[in-house]
Amino acid sequence: MKPKFRYACFLGMLSGFATLCGPARAADYPNEPIQLVVGFAPGGSGDLVARLVASALTNTLSEPVIVENKPGAHTAIAANYVAHARPDGYTLLLYTSALAYPIHTQVYFDPIKSFEPIMELAEQPSVLVVSSTLPVKRFQDLVTLAKSEPHQLRYATTGPQTPNYTMTQVVLNRVGADIFGIPYTGESPMTVSVLGNETQLAFMSYSASAPQIGAGKFRALAVTTEAPSPQLPGIPTIAVLTNDPGFDISFWYGIVAPAGTPPNVLKAIHDALAVVMKSQTMQASMAKNGLQIVAGTPDEFLTKLQHESAFWQANDK
Repeated sequence: MKPKFRYACFLGMLSGFATLCGPARAADYPNEPIQLVVGFAPGGSGDLVARLVASALTNTLSEPVIVENKPGAHTAIAANYVAHARPDGYTLLLYTSALAYPIHTQVYFDPIKSFEPIMELAEQPSVLVVSSTLPVKRFQDLVTLAKSEPHQLRYATTGPQTPNYTMTQVVLNRVGADIFGIPYTGESPMTVSVLGNETQLAFMSYSASAPQIGAGKFRALAVTTEAPSPQLPGIPTIAVLTNDPGFDISFWYGIVAPAGTPPNVLKAIHDALAVVMKSQTMQASMAKNGLQIVAGTPDEFLTKLQHESAFWQANDK
């Protein structure tokens, strides 16, 4: 064999080896454990969703899907980690509604461009609740009371520059109600605050507010999703109450991969998720925790990300 021919064959072998052993290894995906990164500490609703999905995916893909908690910075630490991970399908992110909000600290990723959307998994409404000791039965009663007694009512919030705070301000501004906000570190202390009458109202996730609503200690006045919530029949939407048909804000959870992940790997993950989310076991588990399964397409998920990002940027004043 001539030297030049031997060299060309050697290069060809190298090229073929690189194709087989490249970063995506798409042909036989998956063939090693998958890491699902979560931006919350163990125990919350986001962590619950991740563990339910990871367990089911492990069975569907026949490879372990391991939940890795990286809490902090409104989930930006986890997002930054995944954004810079190898785009091979073995590091995924539980992407939540918190990431669609404009972050005001320095970050090294783009909330949309740094990721490949795979599927929005599930969502739950944010619920406007008031203490049952407050003499209001309907949303309009609350507005009337706030206007008749300015600066007397207080609402619990997760603090400035968070979706919860901005959403509350948007709603109050649209109805002309002047209510003072008090910040808390999460929904648990917000619940204690409303129960103890330190504050009288709050927007909270359905899963966090449902026990107190069921016990008669909270009264639900409205939900923030565009459509009424099946978990709270008869409770009107903010969209209807404020005459804003486009108002549609929820707590939601989805799966994304680092930008540049091969399309066939993304499809494999999406197809597996579609099987998982349609199972009766998953539907029962999600419903038990107040979550509605979405299980849409990547394009639908991308549209949602873009819509919410635009909403927060327009209203984060």
